[in-house]
Amino acid sequence: MTTTKPSHPGRILYVAVSQGHLAVFHNPYLSSLRARGHIVDVAAGATQEFALAEVNSFHDIRFARSPLRWANVRAFWQLVRLMRTNRYSLVHCHTPVASALTRLTTVFARGRPVVLYTAHGFHFFPSAPRRNWLLWFPLEWLLTRLSDFVITINHWDFEAARRLLRASRPRFIPGVGVDLTRFANLSIEDARAMRAHMGISERMLVILYIAEFIPRKNHAFLLTAFARIREQVPNACLLLLGDGPLQDAVRTQAAALGLTDAVHLLGFRRDVPALTNIADIAVSTSRQEGLGLGLAEAMACGLPVIASEDRGHRELVRDGETGFLYPQGDMDAFIERVVQLARDPVRRVAFGEAGRIHAQAFGLPAALAAMRAIYDEAEALAYERVPAAEQGR
Repeated sequence: MTTTKPSHPGRILYVAVSQGHLAVFHNPYLSSLRARGHIVDVAAGATQEFALAEVNSFHDIRFARSPLRWANVRAFWQLVRLMRTNRYSLVHCHTPVASALTRLTTVFARGRPVVLYTAHGFHFFPSAPRRNWLLWFPLEWLLTRLSDFVITINHWDFEAARRLLRASRPRFIPGVGVDLTRFANLSIEDARAMRAHMGISERMLVILYIAEFIPRKNHAFLLTAFARIREQVPNACLLLLGDGPLQDAVRTQAAALGLTDAVHLLGFRRDVPALTNIADIAVSTSRQEGLGLGLAEAMACGLPVIASEDRGHRELVRDGETGFLYPQGDMDAFIERVVQLARDPVRRVAFGEAGRIHAQAFGLPAALAAMRAIYDEAEALAYERVPAAEQGR
């Protein structure tokens, strides 16, 4: 017997570590939920410089990224109060610590909300340190018992959710979605003008890395390698987009290596498509990625890419076709691949065009369509949990 969907909107709680995370990755999904007629509440740490899609209410809850911090105890009880104050039909959580706390607090919720957890990359994975498996795997296994849907953005995580975590409803979406309409090519004249504005001459080879300045992104590895790359490609320069706690340390390292004039730390930028268009090669030296939105954006602009061997990067990069993968932590292999592409403009163009086509699979329309199908399932399940006396009101 097919369950009829509710005739009234549900109330949804959407949770992540920060407003910035939601603004960068999830605005289209929040707008989609509102368009479906839902009342949408958001709980995240407020970061006012990021514009968030219109929601019904915003709750400033400051999560700490490290699990064992006092701030997370306070965040836990704030979430409990939210769960007790409002009757949520769906709770959708993102980012590891915020998601762990949210799923625990659903035990205290009014009614039985349907819980969706999007894993942007499990902290346990084939090459992860043993401590990650000892801490995060049992924690995720337990919390999966509190999750109605575990949503993954790469196939390794999907199989892990299905086989290792024994999730009741593992689901896959092709990343969080790249807005491909933003990544049209600049004209040659506009690209030249932008380079000139930044003090980058036409003869420079521009290498781009879009990433937060956090340990996982491995900027120290990149700078050490770049110093050696400059010995073979003296006209190379490096653009680093993003912000984060290690930004000053990276700036200090660049100065110590004598790279101040060749390394440009640009911070958080809203003109990423334009900056991507003036680059020649995009790289990622990340230690692990769920997928890697910055790399997908670079491919959408037709850039060849070089990335560390990783489950998320394997999803994006077709080695030898759209770019190169190199063994995790192998600096000599990374340098060799960068120098190879730097000296071969014909191959750069071929890789870039193949990457532009491959990036279509990770576009926002595909991700939104997959997520809408999951919300259809979640709404039907939520309606099944509504007491019979309330259905159809």
